[in-house]
Amino acid sequence: QAKLRSLETPLVAVDSNIPNAHSILIDRRTGAFQAARLLLLSGCRNPVFLSSFRISNPDQRIEGIMCAYKSLGRRLTEGDIYLFKGDQAISSFYTGYECAEDILRTRACDGMFCYNDEIAAGALRAMNDANVKVPEEVRVIGFDNLPFSGFSTPSLTTVAQPVDEPAVAALRLCDAKPGLAGKMRLEVFETKLVVRESAPLPSNKLRDKVFLKINGEGCQ
Repeated sequence: QAKLRSLETPLVAVDSNIPNAHSILIDRRTGAFQAARLLLLSGCRNPVFLSSFRISNPDQRIEGIMCAYKSLGRRLTEGDIYLFKGDQAISSFYTGYECAEDILRTRACDGMFCYNDEIAAGALRAMNDANVKVPEEVRVIGFDNLPFSGFSTPSLTTVAQPVDEPAVAALRLCDAKPGLAGKMRLEVFETKLVVRESAPLPSNKLRDKVFLKINGEGCQ
């Protein structure tokens, strides 16, 4: 940073915080909050959340899910979370397949919120092979809104992460000479649920209840 300061080089941190630099952050809580509310409001009694994080040490996805439960008078427990094993890649179709196979074999499950779209795609394949109907028997949600998610069978309900907006904001801040001197700015962009066939809205009447802002529920 001292070298950049001496060169008067603008510095903007994207999806991270760097001391004495402007920052562009992605809020993953809101999309996770909406996804979990969709499962719960759709009548899922035993949803499972695939993650590498526990309630005791949550990432933003788990924080959003916890807030969704709280907003509906329920409490997320460690038993609701399916933790990846240490040797499992968290961005792998095979991991999703393997995890879904294990979940279907060992517990009641009527909804899966997967850590990302690759995991969700693997889970969809496992359910197809097990003759489990999606979404009739199990609703499935991914995260990231990767290009293939709209073309899977069924098409994948997922959480979209902003791509263009943070990039444009970072370039704008660079052009405005941000960085290591003067007042630092923080801009936050939210994720948002994208509803498709794998976890549809059961009724348009639920739309407003699903697409709430997380702060509107008093969650910190």
